[in-house]
Amino acid sequence: MNPLKHLFIKIFFGRFSYRFQSLVDKSRYGRVVNKNYLQSCAKNDALSHYRGAVLSKTDSIEVKTSIKIEFQNTPFLLSFKKVKGLNKRFSCYDIFKYQDHLWKRLGYRERIFNTGVRLIYHFIDNRFFFGELFFSDASKVNIELVALSLIKKYTDHKTVPSKNFQITGKDAFIFFENTGINISIKYIFTGDESINRNLQTISEYSPFTKTETKNDLEELL
Repeated sequence: MNPLKHLFIKIFFGRFSYRFQSLVDKSRYGRVVNKNYLQSCAKNDALSHYRGAVLSKTDSIEVKTSIKIEFQNTPFLLSFKKVKGLNKRFSCYDIFKYQDHLWKRLGYRERIFNTGVRLIYHFIDNRFFFGELFFSDASKVNIELVALSLIKKYTDHKTVPSKNFQITGKDAFIFFENTGINISIKYIFTGDESINRNLQTISEYSPFTKTETKNDLEELL
């Protein structure tokens, strides 16, 4: 694909569209340009991250909360465009297609408790429903402090559960997972029936099904 055609497709379909990502991924020119700017938000695909939280709920300690659960003060159900517009300095983006549903991830690098962390926003069909705090190196994290801060924010408990735990609210839950290698805190919205149905359909994918993954963008906005 020559540069002029590449530019035309980007303008016509949009830089963040699955169509554009699919076409660019097949282009030698597109791959060379994209790898200089962005990368995939995680080694595992988006569905695997979601499944990890949902399937682990039965094996974790549950704590109830009456406090509204939000991820980084960002209301659930906001559009991809709206969330991206709130902070354009993102560090990663990727897009997946599961059946007829598009799943996007948008990530930012921040520092929390003086430790590097990646904030990842998940969108199903352009609506934000799942946020994740991901510490890639658990050895650099004060795990007790992070977990206790989370517990104190949403409950009146004074101690941290002895293993992975979930905080369940009215229309969302938080799953705290310490693998020993990394720390993941997932905030998942459950208050929209259409999203829940779509996620149920997507989650029935065979774990051996190869999903189509497109991971790069041409440039930052």
